[in-house]
Amino acid sequence: MPRFIFWLQFIVVLWHWAGIGNPSVRAVPVIIKNPIKKEGLYSSQDDVIILNKNNMEDRVYGKSKVWMIEFYNSWCGHCIKFAPTWRQFASDLRGWRRVVSVGAVDCANDDNLEICRDFDIEAYPSILLLPPNFSKKLPKMTAKKLNTLEKLEMKDTVLEYITNPQFPVPPTWPRFKPLQTVGDIWEEAKDEHKFVVLVFEDDGSIVGREVILDLVDYPSVLVRTMHKKDVEKFGIIKYPSLYIINKDSSFQHLASGSGMIDSDRHRFVDKLLSMMGLFDSEGRRIKVNHDSDKHGGGEGGNVVKFQQAREDTPAKHQPIPSTVTGVHMQDLESALHYAFRQEVAICKTIDGPKLDALRNFVSALAKYFPGRGEVSRFLWKLVDYLGSLDMPLTGDSWVSAIDTLQGKEAFLPDQVHWVSCQGSQSRYRGYPCSVWTLFHVLTVAANNQQSSAVNALEVPMAIRGYMEHFFGCSECSQHFIQMASTLEKDIHRPADAVLWLWAAHNKANKRLHGDDSEDPQHPKIQFPSAQDCPECHKPPSDSDYVPGWNSSAVASFLGKFYGKENIIQDALTLAGDAAEGSRSGKEEMDWWEKKQGDGDLKKIQEQHEQKKRRKAANFALGDQVPAEKLRLEINDLPAVDYHSQRGSGLLISRWGFSRLDFGVCMVFYVMCAAIIVILYYHFIVQRKFKVPCVKYFKNSWV
Repeated sequence: MPRFIFWLQFIVVLWHWAGIGNPSVRAVPVIIKNPIKKEGLYSSQDDVIILNKNNMEDRVYGKSKVWMIEFYNSWCGHCIKFAPTWRQFASDLRGWRRVVSVGAVDCANDDNLEICRDFDIEAYPSILLLPPNFSKKLPKMTAKKLNTLEKLEMKDTVLEYITNPQFPVPPTWPRFKPLQTVGDIWEEAKDEHKFVVLVFEDDGSIVGREVILDLVDYPSVLVRTMHKKDVEKFGIIKYPSLYIINKDSSFQHLASGSGMIDSDRHRFVDKLLSMMGLFDSEGRRIKVNHDSDKHGGGEGGNVVKFQQAREDTPAKHQPIPSTVTGVHMQDLESALHYAFRQEVAICKTIDGPKLDALRNFVSALAKYFPGRGEVSRFLWKLVDYLGSLDMPLTGDSWVSAIDTLQGKEAFLPDQVHWVSCQGSQSRYRGYPCSVWTLFHVLTVAANNQQSSAVNALEVPMAIRGYMEHFFGCSECSQHFIQMASTLEKDIHRPADAVLWLWAAHNKANKRLHGDDSEDPQHPKIQFPSAQDCPECHKPPSDSDYVPGWNSSAVASFLGKFYGKENIIQDALTLAGDAAEGSRSGKEEMDWWEKKQGDGDLKKIQEQHEQKKRRKAANFALGDQVPAEKLRLEINDLPAVDYHSQRGSGLLISRWGFSRLDFGVCMVFYVMCAAIIVILYYHFIVQRKFKVPCVKYFKNSWV
C-alpha cells in the first residue's frame, strides 16, 4: 500500500509539472502574422541614417544636434528619383554629424505610421529640420520644413539654420560667428590645437563655415573666419583665402580660392589634412569615422583607412517570369487596406475639403467596388460613420473607427499582398499599380450599371479628390490634378469616364517610361498592347477619342478586362499559399477569426493577471482583511465571448480551455487509469496468490 501511495503522488506531481490542469500555462491560440518584408530606398552602406520607431527616440529626441530628416514613401516615383540626391547630400555632410545629421524615415512602413503622423507628413518627399534637444512635448520646438529639393539650396538652408540659430546653441558646437580681429582667435585656442587657421572671405560666402564643419571632428585644428572688411588693411586681395596663424599673431598664406564654392572648400580641407599628415602613401585622404549615429556610439570620430566610396549603381535583377494576368481581387483589397490604414491614417487632421473628399471617395467605393459582401457592408458602415460626423476627423480617430466598425459580417481586408501588381523589388509597382487598377475598376463598374441615375462625374471627381488630398507622392498628385482639371468639360457619360481615365493612365506611362521609378522587369507601355487587343490600334482619325486608337474597341476591351465577371476571385488563396505555404487543405483564417483569436488571448491574459494581483494582495495582507473579501469571485472576472477558431485547430471553450487542452487531458487520464489498474493488479491481485505460498514455505521450513 505505501508503494501505491508513492506512485500515485508521483503521477500527481508529474501532472502538475507538465502543466495539465494549470490554466496559467495551458495552450492558447497564438496568431502569428507574417510581416511584409519591405525594403526602403536606403541601406546601411549609405551615409543616410535610417530612422524608424525603434531608434527615433534614442537618436533624435533630446540630442545636441540638428537633424535633417527626409520623410519618404518607398513606392513614390518622385522619392525614388530623389534618393540619389539625398545620398549624395548625406555624404557631403558626413563630417558634420556632431552638428548636423542626415536621416530618412520610410512612411510606407506601417511601423513608422505614428512618426509620420506626428510630424503631419502628407506629401512625399518632405524634409524637416529639427533643432537641437528637440522634443514633441515642447510646442515651441517646432520643426522647419524645407521648400526645396535642390542640393545647393538645401545646403544653404541648413547652414543658415545652424549659423543664425533661433534656438539655444549647444556648448559642444564650434563658433560660426566671424571674428573681428586676428587676436580674438587666441581666446578659443587651446594646447591641443596644433594648427590655428583663419578663412578670409566675402560677407556672403559659405566656404568658411563649411570648412569649420568639415574639420569639427579633428581636435588638433581650430578654424575660424573673418570677413573681407576686417582684413583688407592687411593687404589681402584674394578671397576666399586660407591662412595659418602663428602665436605672435602673424599669419602665413596656405591657399586661395577660385570662386567655385565646392572646389574652394575641398581645396582648403585637403590642404589642412595634408599638413596634419592625413593622406596615405597614394595621396588619398584618410577619412574619419563619423558613424556614431549609425552604430549608436558617442559623438567623437576615429581616424580610419581610406575606403573607396560605394558607387550608386542600380541593382541588377534577374528576369522574373510572370504568369499572372488580369485583375486580381487581392490587389484591389490590398489597395483598400493601404489607402485606409496608411494614406488616410497618416493625416493628422481631416477636415474641410479633405473630409469632403474622403466622404466622396468612400461613397464611390461603397457603390461600385465589386468585392465580397463583407467588404461591401463595411464600406457602407464607413459611409454612415463619415456622414454622421459633425467635427474634424483625426488620423487616430479614423483608425479607431475602422477597428470599431468591423465585425464578423463587415470588415476591411487585413492582408497586403500584391499579385498582378507585384514588382521585381518592393519599391516598384505595388500600391501605385493597385490604386490605378482600383480606379479603372470603379469607372467600369459605374458604366456597367447602365442606369440613368448614375452621375457620370461621381467616380472621376471622387478619384480626383483622393489624389489631391491623400495620395502620398506629391509630384504624382500634381500631375494627376493637372490632367483632371478639365473633368467637367471632358466627361458627360459614364463611358467617357472609362476612356478619360484610360487616356490619363497612358499619359502617365509615357511620361514615366525610362524613369528611375520604372520597374526594369515591367516596363511602362501604352495599354492595351497590339498583342492584347489588335483591334484597339489603328491609324489616327478625327472621330477617335485618342489619335491612333479605336475608341469603341478600347472601351469594349476595358469593360471586359476590368469588369466584375473577369476579376480573379481566388487571389486570397494564392496569396496565402505564397506567403505561408500550404495549409494542408485547411482554409485560411479571415479577419474576423484573427480578430477573435487576438481578443480571446488578450482576455485570458487579463484574467491571469487579475488572479495574480489578488493572490499577491492576499499574501501581503494576511489576516488583516477578512478572507471573504479577498476571495476571487467568478463575477469579478471580465465577460469573455469565446468563438471558434476555424482552421486553427484550437477551439476555446466556455471555461477557457482549448481543444488541445482537452485532448492532452484525455490522454493523461487514460494513461493514469491504466497505471492505477496495473498498480492495483501488482499490489492486490498478486498478493492474494502469493500469501498461501509463503505460508507453505514457512511450514516446510519448520
